[in-house]
Amino acid sequence: MRDFSTYSPEGVIAENLQELTERGDLITEQEIAHLRELAIEIAEGDDLADLLSSLPYYRVTLEEPSAIALRDNVGILSRSRKLLEARQCMVLCQKLYEQLQNREHLLSALFPDLDEVAPHAAGRIVYQRSSYTDNAYLAFATLVPGARAAYAHSFHAACEEVCRGHCEFCILPLENAVEGELIGFAKLIAQYELKIAAVCDIAGSDASRKTRFALLRRNILPFFASETDKNGFFRCSVPQSLSQSVADVLSAASFFGLSLLSVNTLPIQKDEDEEKTCLNLTFDLRGGDLYPFLLYLATVVPQYTPIGIYSHIKQKG
Repeated sequence: MRDFSTYSPEGVIAENLQELTERGDLITEQEIAHLRELAIEIAEGDDLADLLSSLPYYRVTLEEPSAIALRDNVGILSRSRKLLEARQCMVLCQKLYEQLQNREHLLSALFPDLDEVAPHAAGRIVYQRSSYTDNAYLAFATLVPGARAAYAHSFHAACEEVCRGHCEFCILPLENAVEGELIGFAKLIAQYELKIAAVCDIAGSDASRKTRFALLRRNILPFFASETDKNGFFRCSVPQSLSQSVADVLSAASFFGLSLLSVNTLPIQKDEDEEKTCLNLTFDLRGGDLYPFLLYLATVVPQYTPIGIYSHIKQKG
């Protein structure tokens, strides 16, 4: 027992705060240990898709004894039960990712609706021709095995070619030095549900004025060599009306080490009378852990829309 008789009132308060901090650190250590044990139990299942579909149900208090048995009977827990705190969910997703044995299949499990590319479309890159897009094609062709060009009379038509399965990729401008993000093209990407696979900057006659182009396709699979390759970017969209979801995404990104690069608003026409606004968030993956972050988003923010996991390539010459 400390002898507080020699302490000033401020000193007593400071000592009490220090003791509370030490207790809090111990509780945090115990909490992480429990979450790790929960992650081990969850990860014992062989079917990654089933595991991911059950994750939202694991957002229950650790006091629930049935949480561990959830893998075998997902339906036994009511959605109305108290949720884990956001930080606990982040730790759980981090520990769960560490336990997964078949990580190479995680993306296809997270995004099960990936389109199969027809043999005649594989490697075909369609775009509206100009000196800028020709240079963008040459840059992107270094990434695509068997790349070959196809031409469209408009950017809209290029998107149609991809969505109809005639081409695997299309090229659209994303932003330029004068206007910033090009809202019209961002709307096209959202309308056709395209995913960014790579970006490159193309300089005009004035080298200081560049246009950023995107290589897009229907699938979100990146060109990265493996999940350990972190020299890339992640972009997603969250409805602005879901302020808590936006806060969850930003908080989780910080927890998993992703750096926020930009936030852009995108108005999207839902019907003739209603327009919603989404926030397009772009993150730098360097120093971060994308895959547990994606696990977290699938669990806590199912309303988000992935726009791309992509690399930024340099124009040759």
